[in-house]
Order: sequence, then structure tokens, then C-alpha cells
Amino acid sequence: MNTDEPMDDRPTPDSNQESTEPSGTYPQGGGSTATERELALRMIASRALADTAFYEQLKQDPEAAIATLHITLGEEDLSRIRDLDWSSIDEPAAALRRQLGFDRTLQAGW
Repeated sequence: MNTDEPMDDRPTPDSNQESTEPSGTYPQGGGSTATERELALRMIASRALADTAFYEQLKQDPEAAIATLHITLGEEDLSRIRDLDWSSIDEPAAALRRQLGFDRTLQAGW
């Protein structure tokens, strides 16, 4: 295999092509791009909907819960999570887990 040639047609760091990636950073996200922040928040929300224990930990100690996913959020996002109206989310989240059998799936070790 010739290591001097790119493995695919994506631009290499030294190419003259413009990047299609977002150039700005999200100021509260530790320099992450907005896309990375959005993905992180979606991962947190998905895990919270699928996993009762994670959901409860997220309510009680967001920083510790999020750290289990190896995600770091800025203070603005952490504050938004702390300030969520959890009582309005509890029953719909529990109903979703029950109807889709998420807790049984997680207990089975998917």
C-alpha cells in the first residue's frame, strides 16, 4: 500500500480546498463546534430517555451523569440542564421507556 496517497477523496490538511465543516466554535462548549455540541446534547437526551438510572442521576447530579458519557459541557448548557422542569418530563419519559421496553433492554445488557 502506498502511504503517500490519500485513502479516500476527502481533502487532506494541506489541500487548498475549503472545508465544509463549521468554522465557528460554540463559546460555552470548550471550543467545540456547534455540531459536536448538538451531538453531545442528543447523546445525553437519548441516554436519559433510554436509561432510568442515568435519567435519575442527570436530575440529581448532571455533571457526574454526563461525565459517565465522557462528555464535557460548558456552564451554560449545564445550567440549562439543572434548570429543566423535570416534573414535566418525568411521566412522558417513563411512558416512552415502558412502551418501548428500554429498561428491560438495558437490564439485559444490550
